[in-house]
Amino acid sequence: MPGLDAGGATRLMARPEQIDIVAPDADGVHLPGKILSRYFNGGHMDYRIASDAGEIAVHASTAQDWAPGTAVGLRFDPDRLWPLEGA
Repeated sequence: MPGLDAGGATRLMARPEQIDIVAPDADGVHLPGKILSRYFNGGHMDYRIASDAGEIAVHASTAQDWAPGTAVGLRFDPDRLWPLEGA
């Protein structure tokens, strides 16, 4: 990402609708997590997911149905991540 020090630690932000929930054994790089809760919210599902990076909110399609307690992976599109200054 432009303006960041190579090899330095940086906090990144992703919007909840830009995070994909995948099976824990899915190909590619993803952050392991566990579904804490899910709520139907009209056109999408709101999930709260526990991970080593903390609790993460995800808005996902209603076509997905991940039950609380399920191990999952979180996949982030690098083009949709934003660095947080001073973090």
